[in-house]
Amino acid sequence: MNIAVFVSLLLLAGCATVPPAPVEMQTLASGSYAATTPDAPEAHFVRDAAAFRVAWASMIGEGEAPQVDFESSSVVILLGGERLTGGWTVEPQSAQADDTTVSITAVIKSPPARSIVTHALTSPWAVVVVPKRESLRSVRWER
Repeated sequence: MNIAVFVSLLLLAGCATVPPAPVEMQTLASGSYAATTPDAPEAHFVRDAAAFRVAWASMIGEGEAPQVDFESSSVVILLGGERLTGGWTVEPQSAQADDTTVSITAVIKSPPARSIVTHALTSPWAVVVVPKRESLRSVRWER
């Protein structure tokens, strides 16, 4: 009986997760015309420089990817989806992480009421940097 209780406690301890905690976040770049225009907002987690260059070229497509120290940082790319006018922005606000997932809180802001905007398809985006943690494997966008 004691062995069964001990094994159960070990299994429960192994399943414990780190509760989400705030992490530092910095907006690296943002814009209105992503090369990728998903139907719905998307978030992508990037852990190394080679993957970032590929993601930047295929998803953002504007110029060179900004320099990131991937020894100490990871990148999250937020794609706001296709919009029918200009003036839309993705505004990252905060980040938190548990043992495997970083959650980014960001809003998609519409243009101000009665503002003059271009009538063209746009796709707002933002790229943020978060501290690297080896256990992080995914991203969740909280809106």
